[in-house]
Amino acid sequence: MKPKLNIIHIAAWLVLLCTSPAKADDYAFRMLNASNGLADNSAQLVTCTKTGRMVIATLGNINFYDGAGFSHADVRLEDQYQLLAYHGNYHFYFDRRHHLWLKNTNTVTCLDLLQERFIQNVDSVFQTLGCHDQVDDMFVDSLGNVWLLTEYGLYGVEQQQTYQVLRERNLQDLDVFGNTLLLFYDNGEEVGLDLKTKRVAHRTRPYGWEEAERYEKSSAILRYKDGYFQIRNGADESLLMYFDAKKHEWNILMRLPYHLNNMALKGEVLFMASSYGYWTYDIPTGHTNHVETLLMKDGRRLETDVNTLSFDRQGGLWLGTEKRGLLYAHPRKSPIHVLTWDNPQALAYAQKMDALEQTVTEYNGLYANCMYTDSRGWTWYGTTKGLFLLRTLKTEPKHFTRKEGLLNEVVYSVVEDKHHNIWLATAYGITCIIFKDGEPYFVTNFGPADDVPAEAFVNAKSICLDDGTVVMQAIDHVVAFHPDSFSVLNPHPEKLYPKLIRLLVNGNYVQPGVEEDGNVIIDRAYTRVRDISLNSNQNSLSMTFSALNFFRPLQTYYRIRVKGLIDDWQVLSYFDSDGKVDQYGLLHLPLVGLQPGDYEVEVQAAMYPDMWDGTPFVWMIHVNQPWWQTTGLLVILGLILLALLVANFVFYSKNTKMRARRASEEGDVIRKIRAFVERVNAYNGEMLSPLKDEMYTGKNESDEELSPQFLQLMEKILPYVQQNQNRELTMRQLCEVSGMDVVQLYEIVTGNLYKSPRGLVLSIRLKKAAEMLRTTQTSVEQIARDCGFYSPNYFIGNFFHEYKTTPTEFRREKS
Repeated sequence: MKPKLNIIHIAAWLVLLCTSPAKADDYAFRMLNASNGLADNSAQLVTCTKTGRMVIATLGNINFYDGAGFSHADVRLEDQYQLLAYHGNYHFYFDRRHHLWLKNTNTVTCLDLLQERFIQNVDSVFQTLGCHDQVDDMFVDSLGNVWLLTEYGLYGVEQQQTYQVLRERNLQDLDVFGNTLLLFYDNGEEVGLDLKTKRVAHRTRPYGWEEAERYEKSSAILRYKDGYFQIRNGADESLLMYFDAKKHEWNILMRLPYHLNNMALKGEVLFMASSYGYWTYDIPTGHTNHVETLLMKDGRRLETDVNTLSFDRQGGLWLGTEKRGLLYAHPRKSPIHVLTWDNPQALAYAQKMDALEQTVTEYNGLYANCMYTDSRGWTWYGTTKGLFLLRTLKTEPKHFTRKEGLLNEVVYSVVEDKHHNIWLATAYGITCIIFKDGEPYFVTNFGPADDVPAEAFVNAKSICLDDGTVVMQAIDHVVAFHPDSFSVLNPHPEKLYPKLIRLLVNGNYVQPGVEEDGNVIIDRAYTRVRDISLNSNQNSLSMTFSALNFFRPLQTYYRIRVKGLIDDWQVLSYFDSDGKVDQYGLLHLPLVGLQPGDYEVEVQAAMYPDMWDGTPFVWMIHVNQPWWQTTGLLVILGLILLALLVANFVFYSKNTKMRARRASEEGDVIRKIRAFVERVNAYNGEMLSPLKDEMYTGKNESDEELSPQFLQLMEKILPYVQQNQNRELTMRQLCEVSGMDVVQLYEIVTGNLYKSPRGLVLSIRLKKAAEMLRTTQTSVEQIARDCGFYSPNYFIGNFFHEYKTTPTEFRREKS
């Protein structure tokens, strides 16, 4: 335990953001909408699961967010169950049986979280819970227990008892408090029933009968200590109240002339979504604050309704809006102050740095921007190829690059703070190097998301003032911060839960419960699976994990071990993983050529190296022995084969064997063609964006390219295969469609089917774009969107690469 405490003391002043959580006015939001993969821009509900994943309800979909992208479960009409007594809006419930219930006006749907699919027959779930009557409404209490309202009363699934409700009123909320069932009705009345005797234990009202109809439209409750906050909405107004469940007393806290939508707690502050931004209520003081105009990360001010709000496990605030998708704000306010030149303080700081001049232009043959000598007598050189540390003239210099944690290797200035840690101004933000026992221990970076201006800094212009404030000069701004204002490191940092979010076997995506070569590889959704079963020929897989680090994805560290393959722990991050950890904080773990046997994949995640909690998450991989290698089966098959050979030798001929082999090969090729088409279909609805290789090198080197012959062939047979996906196909049919003979078709497809279909999708979309350019006057930007390209620039670059001309010139030549 001693080393861990030392780490805490060394980094005790640095968790990255300020000492206290952001106040209501301090939150700065960034937008996530349909362009990021959200199914729809109307976010009705958002909540965080116990393991940290965000769940968002949009119109007709449930969205799961893993930090890098969204996956969806679509609601169909046949999935909906009619709730005649529910007149409210969207409402989430999680029960203790791995169900997610989504209520909307007069309907409810049930999502099986183990499969992440909607259950088509919701009535079968009610019957499994012990209710065989028509359900008019349903609820889930704070313990995850289900309650079903029928014409005979309120049925408690766990109690297997039916409780009487007020027949003349609409039951809107309920919960269990101790041994009492609390029922909240549309007229504001609260009735407590004894769970054992079913008798009325108490009956309360927050206001008189004259106000009952004013606030009867909808209700939302949230438990807090020994009571409940309740929002009540009328036609055009709302109430916030608190009910003391021990004293059976009500207190009206707020009245508003418009709707409040839902609530979430952060510490002792209650946050409430409203028709105009959101409200906060400080519980100890009773102080309220209305945040009607939201500050965006780009400096804009946004006025919008807020349907829902929630906090993630890291304390980040999520808002769901009606038309603008999701808004996300970091859990802590940045302590970095950015001052423009019209600010007198900026000029004062600049004067303090006037004497600082660039004293070096070259180091070891590299262009140098600055040289700095710290209090230890160490000399630091900032160059265009990273940072160099020279302790003495006799020692080998230490070179800091991306592999050592720098987000950018162009270093403009270096400065030492009062704790003897080193701060760098780079071409992409600010970097801090923390020392332990005289050696660099931890490197972290601050960029635009932390309010660092996206502009170049000035060479050698960094200084640490007498009060400890660090000042850095940029082109259009002066940046100032005090290292001690960065928040204190929690000795027990919150745990990051690594989740399996994607699985590929032999290059193909695996679907839960679907057979591949006669084998079900996983029996439940990626995020819920713990056992992976593979045939002997399914021995190459790629596992993708997310630590759900929404706050600082680049600062995600993984520790992995694969028992039976890699017995030593490996620590990986974005800076030293050879691409295994990407910019979104996702871990990509390839396991190739696994031999038959059992493997344990152990994964941990944290925001700091060497701060693991000692409890790894484990995934079991079983690679089964090929059937011909099992001893008992070999003996049995040998005897059977011998008997068959003796009995049927005279009936077999060379021609028969050739036809059987050809039929087998044909079926295998047909299956692979169908699988390739399914992989192409998987791109439907997705935007083509630059791959990592393209972003850094300008070209895609991540996959082998599909041959031109294969592209031409697939463009001919793709529509035919898609139209006949439920019918049996033959090679003869495909030969007729493609105009090729069997041998030629075999040669072309077998050499390309295992490659990525991205090239084919790109070719098809470019042809569609070319046709639109020839036949319509649609703008290039709209064509780029309609054809599924991430941006017009990305579309134009690919179009030029394919047609050797720009879209505008192509339209001019072809029109």
